[in-house]
Amino acid sequence: MANTSSSSTQNAPDPSPHQDDAPLDPAMERVRLKLRRLILVSGTTVLVGFLAVLFAVMYKIAPDRSKSALPTGAEDVAIANVLPEGARIVSTALDGSLLALTIEVSGATRIVVVDVGTGAVVRRIELAP
Repeated sequence: MANTSSSSTQNAPDPSPHQDDAPLDPAMERVRLKLRRLILVSGTTVLVGFLAVLFAVMYKIAPDRSKSALPTGAEDVAIANVLPEGARIVSTALDGSLLALTIEVSGATRIVVVDVGTGAVVRRIELAP
């Protein structure tokens, strides 16, 4: 005896998903075009956002070039009239081209900020006890 169930499935036509595609009516075609445009705009927006985040991360991890370092081989700069008579330098700190001198004068602590490039005093700060 022959298996009838297998022969009936072999003779059946294979339904293809594109077999009965009819052209869309104009209203559905407009909806399809709007959806396509929406997908393109949203995809572009996501791509631009991703690139903006990537740029921000690269900007943050890049070395900071805003502070001007002292040029190599620069001439010596004489800085005069910065320290009062009898002052003692307690500490120094260099930030780019600014030099901060912490000094002690007659028991009082002061900070003098000097521009190393020009030798000019930028600021004098007296610390209260």
